[in-house]
Amino acid sequence: MSLINNHNYSDLYNIFLDDWSNIYINEIYPKYSKNSSFGSTFKLNEFNILNSNITWKSIINLINNNKKYYKTVDFRTINKNPNINWKIIQENKEINWNYAMLSNMPFITWKIVKENPDIKWSYFGLSSNPNITWKIIEENPDKPWDYNQLSLNPNITWEIIKANPNKPWNFNKLCLNPNITWEIVKSNPDKPWNYSYLSINPNITWKIIQENPNENWDYQKFSYNLNITIDIVKQNLNLNWNYNWLSLNPIITWEIMQENKNIPWNYDYFCHNPNINLKIIDENPNILWNYNNLLNNKMDNLREEYIRKRFQEWFKKSNLKRELMENVWHPKNWKKFKYLDPETFEDIEDIEDI
Repeated sequence: MSLINNHNYSDLYNIFLDDWSNIYINEIYPKYSKNSSFGSTFKLNEFNILNSNITWKSIINLINNNKKYYKTVDFRTINKNPNINWKIIQENKEINWNYAMLSNMPFITWKIVKENPDIKWSYFGLSSNPNITWKIIEENPDKPWDYNQLSLNPNITWEIIKANPNKPWNFNKLCLNPNITWEIVKSNPDKPWNYSYLSINPNITWKIIQENPNENWDYQKFSYNLNITIDIVKQNLNLNWNYNWLSLNPIITWEIMQENKNIPWNYDYFCHNPNINLKIIDENPNILWNYNNLLNNKMDNLREEYIRKRFQEWFKKSNLKRELMENVWHPKNWKKFKYLDPETFEDIEDIEDI
């Protein structure tokens, strides 16, 4: 029986994520929280319960170990924990879930909403939910859709807006919608475009800004646009950059900061940057790090690096490795895998080693 077709990688991921959660609670948090205002012991409060490094299994363990203390916690705030899913909610109906807050979570689908009509869903939240399509809206005109939030919804295209000009679209928020391109803006100069918000739009590049210098671009907001580079900043130091937001921008790494010490970086904001890691903190004790902000950092890169290593370790020890290699290079699969570079396996031990 094929391991490739039958192994549940989602279960593996959740196991590794639970392990990471334990490391975060028992090692990372105590080490760095001693310099924060939170105290050295991890407590499941309204702040920490939202932390993306905390899984449902960890939450249950903390509750079971501290039942008296956790009676005082408002667990409705748990709704925004990114590790919560519909299965967990269904299995724990005794919790007073805040369905209004849950309404824009990506695991909430229209099917779930329809199957649970007694729940007080928030159509404000649902309107920005990426599972809500224009077809759903058209088929349910009696629902109180919020066009301010719909204007942000990634399923709303310019074609939809043009076909429905009488709807109360919010052009400030539309300027943030990734479906709005510069070509659309140029072709519709009569629309109330907000160039401050457009400056954050991921479709706006430095080339566009340079070619349209008479527009009212907001360089402070462009400081957080992922299309900015350190070279753009260095070559235009006269512009009104927001160095706080730039320090927060994921395009900024520690190496960039070290190579450009003349720039007024904000280390408080950098503590929120996904590129920060614990090695940087440990090797630079002279910097006044904001440990509150650091513990509020999602640590996405660090967490995914840990999980990736765990998968690699598992893969090297499993029989799946041989099966995968045999499937990839089998003649019957040649057309399917002919574009797969052999270097995909370069960091994996030779198959003969198994």
